[in-house]
Amino acid sequence: MLEAPARGRTDIAVARQELRLEPDPARVVALPLNFAPAVLAERVERVLRFTDEQAGEALRDMTARFGWRHRDLIAQLRRRWAELVDLLHLDPSGVGEDRRLLAAAYTTMEYAVEAAALCNPSIVPAPDQRGAGPGELRVVVSLRAIGEGHRSTVEFRTGTVGAAGRLRLDPAGRWATPGRVTAGTDGGAGGYTVRFDPATPLDERVLYAASPDETLGLEDARFVPLQLPGGSTSWAATYTAYNGRDITIKLIRTDDFATFTVRPMTGPGVSDKGIALFPRQVGGRWWALGRQDGQRLFVMTSQDLVHWGSPQRLAEPVHDWELVQMGNCGSPVETPAGWLVVTHGVGMLRRYVMGAMLLDRDDPSVVLGRIERPLLEPDDDEREGYVPNVLYSCGGLVHEGRLVLPYAYSDRACSAASVDVEELIAAMR
Repeated sequence: MLEAPARGRTDIAVARQELRLEPDPARVVALPLNFAPAVLAERVERVLRFTDEQAGEALRDMTARFGWRHRDLIAQLRRRWAELVDLLHLDPSGVGEDRRLLAAAYTTMEYAVEAAALCNPSIVPAPDQRGAGPGELRVVVSLRAIGEGHRSTVEFRTGTVGAAGRLRLDPAGRWATPGRVTAGTDGGAGGYTVRFDPATPLDERVLYAASPDETLGLEDARFVPLQLPGGSTSWAATYTAYNGRDITIKLIRTDDFATFTVRPMTGPGVSDKGIALFPRQVGGRWWALGRQDGQRLFVMTSQDLVHWGSPQRLAEPVHDWELVQMGNCGSPVETPAGWLVVTHGVGMLRRYVMGAMLLDRDDPSVVLGRIERPLLEPDDDEREGYVPNVLYSCGGLVHEGRLVLPYAYSDRACSAASVDVEELIAAMR
């Protein structure tokens, strides 16, 4: 039976920050136009018929109009020309540089990665802690950027968390840059590797759809630092790949945020959205949280982070504010008292709020406690947006005893909050 509606604000002291990270429609990437090969060939043939004078004038015009909007647009167009040669079986001999670049430009489009929304952040310690002062932690924040056609990409920001739990983001660069994709990795179908020039700032790097099962994007990446059995640390994320009809749950691995390997996850434990990895093995196995039936929270295990066994029900809606659905807001965070899990609950009129629960450190299938009222809910300034009445996060971290939680409001923009961990756990029943 559901408990009586909780009235009033939670007694837990949550410090909301004034941070506002808004989408910037000027951040654009150059992506291929998805014409059929015959149509592409026709477009390219028209360009190759340009006279030298026409080609020179068109290239100067293209450079003036678009060059300043991208980091090294010419290099990107050269790679696009190489793709066209392979795809269309072109003979590049006799085709001058101007025509090559123009053929690439006429089969490429600018895509504004943040045109619709910037939302659903997660936060992890940065691999490089240089620049952190006393009591500070350098961090990487991942973001879901939504653009034309509701297609999603993954972006990043860098910043610092202070001793009081305040998140400060570094100014973002002016450009957004896609990586170089190599398909057909050992991940099998749907697997690939993305490489970025290490000289490209992290806040410019964009992960975009690179296989047929994710043509409508990469949704809700939940990044987490992994403590590997050998003692080293790596970084991973799960995300939902969407092609407009079906979803595929995928795993990202990286050691440096410059090279990312991607592969589909398999098994009965990954049949729904919202998979979140635990940051270390428990009892010699990897663990994860996720939904299976669109309503409840489940736990599942794996030997290799890829294939996940049968899920076990962990928690179901108890309160009125999670009646429609509950799930996680990112990976569990380890504390001396247990695994701290930030949850999301969906209530009336699809209103999303955040809750929290505590799991046993040695057996994460055991719930030790839950808070009775929402930890965080949309205020009057946060309820309007692309998807109204929603607060959501894809993961926080604990620093100096405080849970630091970046979150999105109404799928429009992002902010952050923090809360004392001991106070939060003490409020659980």
